[in-house]
Amino acid sequence: MSAGADHTCAVKNDGSVWCWGNNMFGEVGDGTATDRESPVVVTGVAGVKQVSSGDTFTCALDMTGAVYCWGKNDSGQLGDGTMSDSRAPVRAGTLAGVTQIATGGAHACALLGDATVQCWGSNGAGQLGDMTTSNRAGPAAVMGLPPTKTIAAGRDTTC
Repeated sequence: MSAGADHTCAVKNDGSVWCWGNNMFGEVGDGTATDRESPVVVTGVAGVKQVSSGDTFTCALDMTGAVYCWGKNDSGQLGDGTMSDSRAPVRAGTLAGVTQIATGGAHACALLGDATVQCWGSNGAGQLGDMTTSNRAGPAAVMGLPPTKTIAAGRDTTC
């Protein structure tokens, strides 16, 4: 389960994702921009093992190690190479072998099976760890990080 600024999502035992709350940018993932007072199923993603919600977007990690995101994308936080919002899940880059995801206010990171980390989205405070403060619309490697076991993200930080 994960809560964003004004929405919440949960993964059921069957691998489906259910979200509710504010849906102005499609962060609930049901293909609409209609606020939801009760849980609705996210369309276009299945076999999910983890969900993580940013302020106005959500990402899910499926059993194959792929990452899908939906909602607001003004900083590239969906990781699909665009800055266009999406009301349905889109694939975050060509990431494979991901073992964990973490979302901040408007950025996301993925821990890969080889203990490396890639991040995308807002980077004004350097939260992507790529030695810049430029936003990234797709995953980029975190620089100088030793092999990693777990990741966490805050509004404008990543650890």
